[in-house]
Amino acid sequence: MADDAASYVEAGVLKVAIKDLHFQQAAAQVAIAQLENAKVQSPLATPWPWFTLIVLALLIAQVIG
Repeated sequence: MADDAASYVEAGVLKVAIKDLHFQQAAAQVAIAQLENAKVQSPLATPWPWFTLIVLALLIAQVIG
């Protein structure tokens, strides 16, 4: 009977742990979606603005130097 009670408690603990993991997984998926949306909306997420700034900086450096 003690084994049955222990397995029942273990099953309850596992159910709580699995439920907690599901909440954590959902929170992680929401965070990933938010980061992906921010990346899509940010113009600096693509390399072209950075490339343009580097080329512009090199041109200015040549004119000054």
